[in-house]
Amino acid sequence: MAKNCRLCSAHGSTVSPTFHSCPYTDCPCEKCRLIRKRRAVVAEQTRIRRMQNKVLRYSSTPSPASSSPSEPPQILSRPNMCQRCQNLG
Repeated sequence: MAKNCRLCSAHGSTVSPTFHSCPYTDCPCEKCRLIRKRRAVVAEQTRIRRMQNKVLRYSSTPSPASSSPSEPPQILSRPNMCQRCQNLG
């Protein structure tokens, strides 16, 4: 399925977003406003999901000295790996 610029699609034209300078970047219409709002929501969801994934990687056996509930869990660093290795575990 070919991707198209969402703002241009809302105005009836199909333009590939690759190397595209959208003429509707500052369009105040309702459709463009909703597209921008959706982009912001999806970006926030992605940020939250990534943060949750980091927090879930903390040590499953916390040390007795750091068992206070007010202390946030430690985030473990993991080695960088390619997308394929990351998806396959």
